Amino acid sequence: MTYQVPLYPDTCHEVHLGSFTVPKGAAAGMDHVEAGNCHPDISTNNEVELYVGIECTNNLTRWLLSPQKYAVDLNRTSRYHRITEEAWQAAKPLLRSTDGFFPRTDEPGVRYRGPVLERSGPSWSGKGFNAPLPTFLNNSKNRIAVNSWDGINDVGSILDPTWSGRNHIKGDFWVDIYETESARPLVRIKGSFKNAEPYHFQNEAAWYGDRYYVLPVGGTLGNGEFGLQRLLICDADAAARKDNTRLKDRK
Repeated sequence: MTYQVPLYPDTCHEVHLGSFTVPKGAAAGMDHVEAGNCHPDISTNNEVELYVGIECTNNLTRWLLSPQKYAVDLNRTSRYHRITEEAWQAAKPLLRSTDGFFPRTDEPGVRYRGPVLERSGPSWSGKGFNAPLPTFLNNSKNRIAVNSWDGINDVGSILDPTWSGRNHIKGDFWVDIYETESARPLVRIKGSFKNAEPYHFQNEAAWYGDRYYVLPVGGTLGNGEFGLQRLLICDADAAARKDNTRLKDRK
């Protein structure tokens, strides 16, 4: 996959992390840390430094934390270093939120506490497996991420006698982040994908605290799932400050 951030690009940061191992007690047969079975766990140390670990499911009711945790500086995202368990425990956890809802397919946007928040894509979803992606709210419900994609996501099955043996996955995707009540756009992400289903990265994004929207951008693994060693972290607070400055300049 590829992407760009046309609205306030300096408020989104691609962070690269070291390797993670599947935690002991995770679901049987899990040999990769991958989106869906696992997700980031993020804490904050200060204004620009975040601590990132990975939680994986045990297929019951628990999420288990990987032994590796890394510190990333949002001002220097190419740099990371492993931290101790003591440093991790001392940091402030950021509550993860995937709360949200599915859009109405007959409308060009979603409505929540105010005006319609329009999607950037020409439709909610493309051809093939075309169920809409959810719209995600942060914990305070004052910011929202509207997901859409277009293209083809045709994943076959060996049980289907008409299947050619090849999956056809290619298209474009969009993420539009707004303030819910004012409908102010904060961040816009536009990208393309090939052989990586939108449901493996857009559907696995989440809010952390009220501030950070985190989207996996690591690409597919050897088993076809999506990796978590590269994350796009968008700072909605920073985008809101820029938008306030722009509004003042217009007066």
